[in-house]
Amino acid sequence: MQAYMKFSNILIITLGATFFFALCKPNAKTKVEFVKLAKDTTTNARVISLANLVRQHNSLDGQNIQTEGIVYYEFENVAICLGKGHNSKCFWLDLSTDLVTNDSLLQSASGKEFIIKGTVDNSSKGHLNYYLATIRNVYYLKQK
Repeated sequence: MQAYMKFSNILIITLGATFFFALCKPNAKTKVEFVKLAKDTTTNARVISLANLVRQHNSLDGQNIQTEGIVYYEFENVAICLGKGHNSKCFWLDLSTDLVTNDSLLQSASGKEFIIKGTVDNSSKGHLNYYLATIRNVYYLKQK
């Protein structure tokens, strides 16, 4: 009987917590931030504006960079762009597998300005080769 009561109490608490967190929506003022601290503290990233990266990305292949722009996190469009709209100059983003992210938070912040850090890869042009290049192993993704 006691085991049944313990189980039912745990079940009630678990269900209550699940409903509570399901009903909570992110505060509109909350800024999205995903950082792999171990990599960020040990990697030197060259700071470059996205406009300069658009012009110079061919000469920066393999280099770690930090830049900022409009990040889109959508189906078949994970990119950082110079301006709003998908016709802008954009780089495909390949998030590091070590970077723990939350898809729903990223989707809710899609179209906002972010600072990112990663490695320029000119050998890949992203989905359907639509992008200027790929920024690989993105380990720093912070909404401005």
